[in-house]
Amino acid sequence: MTANGGPLAGFRVLELGSTVAGPFGGRLLADFGAEVIKVEPPEGDPVRAMGKHVDGKSLYAATILRNKQLIALDLRQPGARPSTSARRGARHRHGDRPLRSAKEALKNSPRNVLGA
Repeated sequence: MTANGGPLAGFRVLELGSTVAGPFGGRLLADFGAEVIKVEPPEGDPVRAMGKHVDGKSLYAATILRNKQLIALDLRQPGARPSTSARRGARHRHGDRPLRSAKEALKNSPRNVLGA
């Protein structure tokens, strides 16, 4: 996603983290060229409510979510699929194919949230 590709170009990472630590780690990977697919609940990641807001958008979230592809997905539902009605309108342009082909996953959620 970075203009020059970077040393992690060609890596696809599924980011399942929430709030600060997971999304920050995902941003670092994305900044170094990895394709990071950030999975958020349909209501959005809590990071969107943090920090100073300008025109209704969190400046902190803008820095944490940069260089990522965003999808909304309710992981608590069986057979969950990317939402086409995410509150911020972000959808992955390839459906769920990139989700299946991700070789790495990044998460910082409690065990009972993702069942892992």
